[in-house]
Amino acid sequence: MVRKICLMIISVFFTLLPVQPLDNQKDIPVILQVDGHPQEIKQTIEQDYPRATVIETYEKLFHGIALQAPLSHIKKLMKEPFVSASFQVATYQAAPVSVNTKFEGEMPSEINSTDYTGKGVKVAVIDTGIDYSHPDLSANFKGGYNFIHLNDDPMETLPTEGPPTNHGTHVAGIIAANGDIKGVAPDADIYAYKALGPGGQGTSIQVMAALERAVEDGVDVINLSLGNSINGPDFPTSIAVNRAVELGVGVVIANGNDGPDEWTIGSPATAQKALSVGAKQSPLTIPYVKDPLTKEKIILQTFPTEVSWDLTKDYPLLVADEAKRPFRGKIVLATGEHKILLEEIMLAESEGAVAVIIKDDADGEFISQLQNQSLQIPVVTTSEEQFKKLLEKAKDEHYFIQTGTEVQGETIASFSSKGPVLNEWTIKPDVIAPGTNILSTVPGGHEAFYGTSMAAPHVTGMIAVLKEAKPHWSMEQIIQSIKTTAQPLENENGQKINPIAQGMGAVLLNEALQTNILIDEPLLSFGKVAKFKEKRTKQLMIENLSGEVRKIHFHQPKWQKGITWELPQTKEIGPKQKVTLPLHLHITKSFISEDIFQDWLVMTINREEFHLPFVFINEQEDYEKVMGLSVYPKPFVNETYEYQFYATEPFLSLEVELFQPITLLHEMTLFHQADVEKGLNKGEVQVDLSNIKGEYIAMITIVTEEGEVRNYETTLVF
Repeated sequence: MVRKICLMIISVFFTLLPVQPLDNQKDIPVILQVDGHPQEIKQTIEQDYPRATVIETYEKLFHGIALQAPLSHIKKLMKEPFVSASFQVATYQAAPVSVNTKFEGEMPSEINSTDYTGKGVKVAVIDTGIDYSHPDLSANFKGGYNFIHLNDDPMETLPTEGPPTNHGTHVAGIIAANGDIKGVAPDADIYAYKALGPGGQGTSIQVMAALERAVEDGVDVINLSLGNSINGPDFPTSIAVNRAVELGVGVVIANGNDGPDEWTIGSPATAQKALSVGAKQSPLTIPYVKDPLTKEKIILQTFPTEVSWDLTKDYPLLVADEAKRPFRGKIVLATGEHKILLEEIMLAESEGAVAVIIKDDADGEFISQLQNQSLQIPVVTTSEEQFKKLLEKAKDEHYFIQTGTEVQGETIASFSSKGPVLNEWTIKPDVIAPGTNILSTVPGGHEAFYGTSMAAPHVTGMIAVLKEAKPHWSMEQIIQSIKTTAQPLENENGQKINPIAQGMGAVLLNEALQTNILIDEPLLSFGKVAKFKEKRTKQLMIENLSGEVRKIHFHQPKWQKGITWELPQTKEIGPKQKVTLPLHLHITKSFISEDIFQDWLVMTINREEFHLPFVFINEQEDYEKVMGLSVYPKPFVNETYEYQFYATEPFLSLEVELFQPITLLHEMTLFHQADVEKGLNKGEVQVDLSNIKGEYIAMITIVTEEGEVRNYETTLVF
């Protein structure tokens, strides 16, 4: 299964880059989890391993050391008694692309109609730095640190330093801009920690260090609009995030932009104690084309360019590579790849086409190049399947297709990553917030961005407002108020959108501020079901903040084959009291056809309804069972490589084959491993990779314990 970023993502979320095999003599970075005092172990390493350079020590959130050393040193270090685990260094890349700066986007302040402004609350933005000289941010900026250049200047990367950045400034403005643009918490104090440098590049070493520094500086809440594509637990960043929350710091993380498929959430948003945020799409005008005979409607997605789709007439279709027919007055189907595709679009515009339609497989680099052309016609995309239908229709020179637009209501943004989380089987995101066309600060002005990177800081700003308004509340209670009062979104048929897409639903600041009820862990995950019949129980803690007795009543869910609930009888909860109620779910696996069974449990407290999302996983669900595949040369041993990967469950076997990326010709079988264990697997393989260079498709074939064969695709770069 190859994942691709939706066109509307615009790469504002950070994605994990492929890992490259390394030179035996070249210093490489690694993060070690250690037993003992990190500073003392640092001294031991520097004494016993003269070629090792310790980059960071982590003592508050993660017990470990980041260092750089030759592979030979690292291999020996792995055997030291003080090393309990090792982790590869994740590389993050930010490449935000704006929509039309002339277009008035959605203002972050729209979600805050209260009198509170986050005054006195310390907010950390771990990102690309911020432009603290921006007139909308300068008064709020209180300091920070630059982990790229190791100084006290967390300014965005300037053009003189390399590819410039603007992502952190945009995120900070959503939280606390106070000028022409107003953030959610315009009086909050901003502390910027630059963990990503030129071009938005950085590593987990800097992110971990920034987390530690932010907690040491006494911030109240941390915003992390970053992550990777690995849906798995126990990365150092996830460990650090969970520890920060345990210390009373709120940590808000973007859920990712790899939607709309399931299982697409990435670490560290997978961290159990993080408040993970998906993106809500505000009401939107959607373009379409329609067959005049069959009335079949093909929905289109627009690029964030300066020209919107406002076509309402019938137009002929023309394939761009058929130069024998004129483009003027036609809708052009551009079929090229990358540079050729851009040339086809530019040609269509110059020859008088009214619009261009392409397949929805363009990457962020292409979108950036397209925006730089200042096009005067709309460019839209559709799925490969629908594009093929249009190509067939274009063969008829006399065919005219109808055009138009329709208004789509508030929903989940198509790019927003979905859960559940592997191994933990939990629902993520926890909540959703505005994430499309968000207008905020950038160096030199204001622009509108798309992404869960924009949704997360809305919630960070909410936490700042709630902390000012409720100084006696703990951070745990603040988070509970946000989850408890979130409102589930419904589809066009009036049915609630699935929990793994929205968690508790869209955040509501006023309701969170005024609530008298707090629910701890209202997202109910009942795990993975393997046996014929199972009983699962969740304990639901409810706190009554009011001064009156309240009655709790559970609505018996509509009967569904294969599941039966045992729910508490009507229960009273006294003023200022807490109560814990058991929720029992009986599951008969053979009657369950869904791979991910998810729905909503309705609870009423007095006359107020609370919708609790629940999920359990059918054992047969085809989630991605292998992640984090990497291959390294073994030090000083020719044609011997070490590999590792993470398995979500035991397998009878796993095999990795390499294919050419363009021709798809089989190159070689890289390795085969029998008796794969759940968790991290490591091994060695003797193979000649001297002629293997560049990017290859890695086909992973597993045989489950039940004898079923599964295939997954990823990429490896040599």
